[in-house]
Amino acid sequence: MIAILAIDFGQMAAVRQDIGLILDQQHRKAELVADMRFAIQQRQVLLRDLALSEDPFERDAVAMRFHHYALKFLTTREQLQAFHLTLEEQATLGKLNSLTASAYPVQNELVDRLLSEETGLRQQMQEGMLVQDEIMVELNHLMGLAKRASWKGLGDALAVTDKARWFKLSIGGVATVLALLIAVYVSR
Repeated sequence: MIAILAIDFGQMAAVRQDIGLILDQQHRKAELVADMRFAIQQRQVLLRDLALSEDPFERDAVAMRFHHYALKFLTTREQLQAFHLTLEEQATLGKLNSLTASAYPVQNELVDRLLSEETGLRQQMQEGMLVQDEIMVELNHLMGLAKRASWKGLGDALAVTDKARWFKLSIGGVATVLALLIAVYVSR
């Protein structure tokens, strides 16, 4: 009987640990994608601010913040790539990597030209923003994947908990039958 209870408690501890790990990993992935999305949104705003600003010192400060968010995006993306990703997440991240690789030189050239007070940048500004918009589409997709994975993780956790509950009921049933058999045997 004690062995059965020990197995039951061991099973429940393993289930709790698995649930915690699954949910923690899915939550962390979603958090990283949200951070990447925020960095891209800030870069979009800063690029517009840079185009509108007339003060050269303010433009320098905006350009520094623009580059800071690029670095934030890259380091967060590297952290995300270290996680176990589904095939769809890997494909989306691959597309995102291609988009950011093509956007980086275009945006840096645009920032340099804006800092040099060059005129006639409207076309390049639009190109830079279009690439940013494409990146946002992929980040939104990745965010959706992360949310679905979190819900799936929760569903898996509930299934494991349900399985453990049935295991406990089975153990209880076996213990009850054993107790009845022992009682019958002792009473003879």
